[in-house]
Amino acid sequence: MHQLGGGISQAIGTGGRDLSEAVDGRMTRFGVAALGRDPGTKVIVVVSKTPSPAVAEKVIQALAATDKPGVVHFIGGQSKQISDKLETTDTLADAATAAVAKASIEITASADTLPAFSATAENAKQLAPISGRVVGFYCGGTLCQETWNILHQAGIDVRSNVAGDKTKKIRPDEETVGHVVWDLGDDAFTVGKPHPMIEPSLRDSRVAQVGQDPAVGIVLVDCVIGFGAHENPAASLAAAAIQAVTAAQEAGRNPAIIVASVTGTEQDPQHLDRQRELLEDAGVIVAPSNAAAARWVVDWMKGGTS
Repeated sequence: MHQLGGGISQAIGTGGRDLSEAVDGRMTRFGVAALGRDPGTKVIVVVSKTPSPAVAEKVIQALAATDKPGVVHFIGGQSKQISDKLETTDTLADAATAAVAKASIEITASADTLPAFSATAENAKQLAPISGRVVGFYCGGTLCQETWNILHQAGIDVRSNVAGDKTKKIRPDEETVGHVVWDLGDDAFTVGKPHPMIEPSLRDSRVAQVGQDPAVGIVLVDCVIGFGAHENPAASLAAAAIQAVTAAQEAGRNPAIIVASVTGTEQDPQHLDRQRELLEDAGVIVAPSNAAAARWVVDWMKGGTS
């Protein structure tokens, strides 16, 4: 939203289980009602991992009851105009675009086509169809599930510990041989350890290890910045990427393509532009959004150039 010219006046984190059947969306519905009474809130946006269908309907009803414009993105959901004030979107980036538009802020670009660095755009267009496994290492669970959903809907057989389809769900201790994207912030990875947004060494070590695996063709990663996050996550990720590329080259192989998105702004203490530059200097292709990164990978796997 910031990159599109908008902003956020209030942000309420409810936790990844809030929209489960057991929790019944209590915090989300409480937050929606509070924002509905807030005179400074123009538009209410709700984003969530794949919810219980019954709970999702309750949240939508709560939004409608506020009589304020609302935007919803549930991972796995489809774009739909529910009423003249309320809509659902396909991706997180689409939700940002819709929200800024509803706030009557002029938009000059969509969130998925915001200018990336020229090297990124050029590399993305020139890549030939890529074979090999796709692996993803994510600090953000919602970003991971969005990626899984985009790949899954494109017909790619991909598994994940946050897969919306139970038949594609895997355990953190399970060996994998096909396409897989991991939410490394899952409880199974963080018992007795800091979350990877705070300490990304778990993600970085896995990225570095890709250089030893000739079966991997593409690596997807996220880089999340902001107050409370690691002070310079792109630097350690860049070092891991260089290590992976060097190991593959020393073994006489073409290295895997590493694709990242950076979530944050230039007003964050880590600075968005600086984080992108660090990654690009290490040969990482940086997409303008998480959804764009996943869609690029789908295109490359299917022989496209977009």
